[in-house]
Amino acid sequence: MIESPAIEVVDDAGRKIFLEHPAKNIISLAPHITELIFSAGAGDKISAIDDYSDYPEETKSITRIGDANHLDIEVILSLQPDLIVAWGNGQSHNQFIQQLIHLKQTVYISSPVDLDDIPRTIENLGKLAGTYPVAKQRSQEFRNTLKSIIDEYSKRSLVTVFYEIWHQPLFTINGQHVISKVIRICGGENIFTDLLILSPEVSIESVIAADPDVIIAGGDGKRRPRWLDNWLQWPTLMAVRNNHLDYIEPDLMQRHTFRILQGARILCEQLQRAR
Repeated sequence: MIESPAIEVVDDAGRKIFLEHPAKNIISLAPHITELIFSAGAGDKISAIDDYSDYPEETKSITRIGDANHLDIEVILSLQPDLIVAWGNGQSHNQFIQQLIHLKQTVYISSPVDLDDIPRTIENLGKLAGTYPVAKQRSQEFRNTLKSIIDEYSKRSLVTVFYEIWHQPLFTINGQHVISKVIRICGGENIFTDLLILSPEVSIESVIAADPDVIIAGGDGKRRPRWLDNWLQWPTLMAVRNNHLDYIEPDLMQRHTFRILQGARILCEQLQRAR
């Protein structure tokens, strides 16, 4: 009997992850990770997820083990996972992730920052789960769709954009944020691209001074937030004057998953209307 070769990939923290055999028991600790594992064809290998994973529909029947601020380490260990996939910010991980690593658990850190990181992560997860052919096909579909969006919209006339994550306090994104990169491929320009903080707080006055062509709200649900209409108090704003106060379901833009291409299509169409 010929043994399968060991699996080795590099995670987003630059750590080499080894598995002697494809993972059969995976725990996901972030919503975007859960989606990516399903995209890699390995959803049936997930034994537990964080409290906020809600897509796809199959997640409703999977065991929950807490969130980033409080993970049930005992339950995680009792499930005897051969792979844990967690969100981390470069080399900085919260105490629970550090504890799992200290306990010799195999932890893959996922912290995508570019659109290209999404298909690469899907491929890595496919390798780790033994579903690489499916993962490769899905990742290629992602790259092809992304290219078609870039080809269709990126060279069109520039539209300035304010993306409003939240209204009170007023939060947005800088140029390094993946949402800003989606705005760019749609032929848009984030008015706060030069700020140093990834998700900075800004003032109403600074938005008014920049006078964006379009204001797009995220929010925290599947419906257009009422607070988007607060901008109607400033009728001289270009976005208000031309009725370009738009909304995109946040899960389609703020999660680094396959669905971000749906969000990109919607955003590109919104900017096209503004042209």
